[in-house]
Amino acid sequence: MENFNMNTMTLYSHLLGSSTKIPMLIPEYYDQWGDIVEDYLNGIDEELWNCINGPVLPPANVQTLGASRTSDQVSNHGDHMKKNEKRCMRELRGALPPMVNDYIGDCKTTKDIWITLKEKYQGSEKTKINSLKQCLVELKEFRQKDAEGIENYYDRLNELINRCNRYGIIRSLMEFNLTFIMGLHKEWRSVSMMIKNQQSFDTSSLNDLYNQLKTHENEVAEMLVESKLSLGGPLALV
Repeated sequence: MENFNMNTMTLYSHLLGSSTKIPMLIPEYYDQWGDIVEDYLNGIDEELWNCINGPVLPPANVQTLGASRTSDQVSNHGDHMKKNEKRCMRELRGALPPMVNDYIGDCKTTKDIWITLKEKYQGSEKTKINSLKQCLVELKEFRQKDAEGIENYYDRLNELINRCNRYGIIRSLMEFNLTFIMGLHKEWRSVSMMIKNQQSFDTSSLNDLYNQLKTHENEVAEMLVESKLSLGGPLALV
């Protein structure tokens, strides 16, 4: 258990990084990593993030029609852009483990690297559509598993909600609350009906709903034991 905790702490420390060091990419957490890298680069210098997210700019020696820049200004601007690109490239490559660097060997710019990573870890459009369909199916069929506690059930729904958000699936707070309540085991029926009929149900957060249900967990567990005993009573007598 101690090794597991240490590994978990190391994983999250790599993912979170720091204010002075870019976070290391962990493929399973690519989406979170992408958001953190954006904040990190913007925090250093907004022009670094523009190397990745900005428009493809013309060569520095090409002057826009109607512009009145001198050749020195154009040259200085071009040198500044090149320095930013090199700095951003260094930062980005420093966040990639060796096995990931193999995938970006042919990339010439930071924008190329970013697009390559996004396609690899978020998939093609077809893959995204399939993932979106899978989320919708899971959301429709979401139920508490056999022998699954309320906490694990709550965690599973939160993970599914995060995936839905990632693929642009928008549902109201009340819809998620109903999904949570309606998927509970039948032993929760009386408790869930009581909570659902409360005036605050429509505006309660999922976390509030979970905390309310959590207070009834022992009560439901006792009901489950009594139900099993009543079913097993005659067999026990035999």
